[in-house]
Amino acid sequence: MATNIEKLIISHNKDAQNRKMVAFYDRKSTMEKMGIARSETAHSAFLANLLKSDNGLGLEESTIMWLLHILIEREDNATAYSTSPIPTDVKAAVLSQTLKYDIEEITTEKVIDDVAHSYFAAHYNNKKCDDRLDIYIKLKVNGLSVKYLEIVIENKVLQDENGQKSKNGFGYNSLTQTQRYYTACSYNKSSDTAQLFVFLTPEEVEEETKAEDKHFIQISYQDVLDTIIIPQLDNNMLTINERQELENYVDALNLPTLDIQAKKRIVMAMTEEARIDRQTYLKKNKELIINVIKAKEKEASNSSSLTQEEQILVSFADKRKNLFAALGMDFDSIKPTYYFVFITDGDTYRITHLCTADVAVNFAKLYYKYNPVSSIKQLNDNFADVKTKIFYDSNDLLKNNTNPALYVKIADDVYFPKNIWANNYFNKLLTMIDITNNVSKKFKYEVIKID
Repeated sequence: MATNIEKLIISHNKDAQNRKMVAFYDRKSTMEKMGIARSETAHSAFLANLLKSDNGLGLEESTIMWLLHILIEREDNATAYSTSPIPTDVKAAVLSQTLKYDIEEITTEKVIDDVAHSYFAAHYNNKKCDDRLDIYIKLKVNGLSVKYLEIVIENKVLQDENGQKSKNGFGYNSLTQTQRYYTACSYNKSSDTAQLFVFLTPEEVEEETKAEDKHFIQISYQDVLDTIIIPQLDNNMLTINERQELENYVDALNLPTLDIQAKKRIVMAMTEEARIDRQTYLKKNKELIINVIKAKEKEASNSSSLTQEEQILVSFADKRKNLFAALGMDFDSIKPTYYFVFITDGDTYRITHLCTADVAVNFAKLYYKYNPVSSIKQLNDNFADVKTKIFYDSNDLLKNNTNPALYVKIADDVYFPKNIWANNYFNKLLTMIDITNNVSKKFKYEVIKID
C-alpha cells in the first residue's frame, strides 16, 4: 500500500501544471549557456544598450523615460536628501512624458577620473584613479532649470558593495565604494547639472537604500523588468532579433542558474506569469514541500540516518534542484543555525531561509502587519510569554538608552530586538509562533524543524 509521502509524490508528478513548472526551470538561459548569467559586466552592457534606444517609440516611451519614472518612484529610499535630488521641473517633465533630451553619453565601465577629474586634481595632484562606474549616463535636457542630467549606476548582481580600497587608507581610499563615487562625482559639480546616483540590485527595495552612501537611490531588477523590459515586448516595431534578445534576457532574470555555486543561483526578477505559477505551485504542494525540506535538512545533519521515505524525498529534491532554488529553497546553502519558513501572507505564499534573528524579526513584521492598530503595550502584552518587554518605540529606545543597533524597525516607530538568544527566548518565540498559527486565519508563519 502506498504511503502518504508516496501518494504526495505520485500526485505531484501526475499534475500537468507541476510538470510544466519542472520543465520550465530545468533548462539554461542563453546567457547561462554563454557563462554570463550572473556577470555584472554582461548585465550592465545589456542595460546600457537598452537605454540607448527608443526602439522607434519616441522619447515619451523611451527606456530612459521609464528609468526616470522608476527613480522618481524610489527616490525616498535615498535618505541623505532633505529634498528631492530630481529638480521639480525635470520631475514634472518626466511624469507628463514631455521631457526633451539628447543622449550625450551612455558608457559602461566609465573611468571615474573622466567624470570627477576636478576632485582628483584638487585632492590627489591629478593622480589617476582606477575606479570605474558600472553605467554612466549623461543627458542634455532642453528648456529646463538644468542643462544636463547625469546618472551614475552601481550595479550589484551578486556581490555586496566593495569596502575601503585600503585598510590603512585615508581620504578617498578610506571610503566604501558608493561613498567614494558620490564624494568624487559630486565634488564642485556645476549648478547646471543635476546628478542622480543609483544602486541597482536583485534585492527587494526597502524604506532605506542598502548602499552605504545614502545619496544612492536603490532600485531593483524587478523594477527594470516590470517597468522597462516587459512593456518593450509589446512594441510591434521591434525586429525579430531585438525581440529575441529581450526574451533571452527575461529568461536570464527569471531562471536560477544550474551549474554554479549556490550564491549565484538566485532569481533576479520574475515575470507576472512566473509569479502566479510559483504561487499556485506552493499552495498546491505545500505538504510535500515541507516534507522535502525536513528530509534535506536531516540529510545535511546526518545522512546515514535517513529512512527510505526520506531518501526518496531527497532524490526527488535533487532531481528538481533548480525548481526548488527558484522557490526559495537552495538546499546547497543549508546551515545549522538557519531555518526554512513557509509563509502564508493573505493570498500569497513564499519560502525563506533565515537565521534565528531574522526568523524572529520577520515574524514580528508579519504579526504587526495584521495587528497594525495595536499599541506598543498591547504588542508587548501579546508577547508577554516570550519576554516582558520586547517591542519598543523610538522614544522608549532613546529614553532607556537602549542600543538602537540591536533593534530592527518593523514599522513606523515600532522596533523589535535582533538579539534573541537570552533566557531561552528563541524557543519561547517558536512556541508562540505555533500558537499564533493555530488561531490566525489571515497569515501563517511555519518554521520548519526536523521532527
